[in-house]
Amino acid sequence: MTTVIRAQGPRELLAYVPYRLGYRPRDSVVLVGLRPPRGRVGLVVRVDVADLADLEHGPQVARSVVGHLAADGAQRVVLVAYTDAPLRTGGDGVARARAAVEHCREAVEPHVGPVEAWVVSSTGWYALDCAEDDCCPPAGRPLRDLESSEVGAHMVLAGTALADSREDALRLPRAGAEARRRAARAARRAHE
Repeated sequence: MTTVIRAQGPRELLAYVPYRLGYRPRDSVVLVGLRPPRGRVGLVVRVDVADLADLEHGPQVARSVVGHLAADGAQRVVLVAYTDAPLRTGGDGVARARAAVEHCREAVEPHVGPVEAWVVSSTGWYALDCAEDDCCPPAGRPLRDLESSEVGAHMVLAGTALADSREDALRLPRAGAEARRRAARAARRAHE
């Protein structure tokens, strides 16, 4: 049985992305493909900011990702930058993250039009292109808004857990001694 979760607005979509990845991304750009007719979430792709920001290879990485999104049927794309660089206000460390975002926008927009861009930092979240403090405070909206979303509640109820990092999500637990012995015996038999 498939459960359908309705993400009503950006808050719910931003709450969903880490669950889709299995961990809380950092220093990453995530592109979320939305498929017709009702904007269902399709392919979700995460790329390191450093890879996208590279002046020589970054645009090609972005175009490659867009090719996969298009092949998956994306009609719209939402960009989420996971960075502590103050992209709206400028300052230290902004150039690299800004280049990553711009390379993605340049690759996506010819195919699907304007890209909605969001930023999630370690302290808050905001729309990248919003300049109104009433709508998007300079420090962003609190992260607890994402953690207490309807999507988050559904995911927790379904038993989905988030790792704090990609490394934690991909770490394989060490098998017990008996399981390792059985695997070694099976490998020997297969080799013989």
